[in-house]
Amino acid sequence: MSQHATNLLQYVDYNVWANKAIADFIDAQDNSILDKEIVSSFNTIRKTIFHLADAQHIWLSRLKGSSPTDWPSKTMKPEDAIPVLRATSEAYSQFCSGRDDSFWNSVCTFKALDGIEYKETIGNITMHVMNHGTFHRGQIITMLRQAGLEGKMPRTDLIAYLREING
Repeated sequence: MSQHATNLLQYVDYNVWANKAIADFIDAQDNSILDKEIVSSFNTIRKTIFHLADAQHIWLSRLKGSSPTDWPSKTMKPEDAIPVLRATSEAYSQFCSGRDDSFWNSVCTFKALDGIEYKETIGNITMHVMNHGTFHRGQIITMLRQAGLEGKMPRTDLIAYLREING
């Protein structure tokens, strides 16, 4: 397996780890913080979590050959946010586990939510999905602080993950 494939798998595993850190931290807080209105890309922590989970689900569906036409969270209950984030992170990781270079270099044809067709390599899609997750986790940390939480926030940096897995 090439270094590129190894790095992509590591990035997918990091995503699971970082999303778990966020989920575990939020599970230990008063649930009311999830729906406090905060100025950000999405106006609540819950909506941001759903967006993160939706993106993981939609991109994984595309990699598996289907192109969803709507956001999955539209039909979910508010309490589904954290469990769905955990589940979509794990599902993406399981789908990618053990894949070789031919998988990462293969082209995926899919339709965006607006119906426009695109083609991209699975490796590039995965880099996008993982980077997207990092961006929104950063927003969630900021939103948690804006919601009034103080003190130690979960560490979700890639280097923290690498230090943990490498001892």
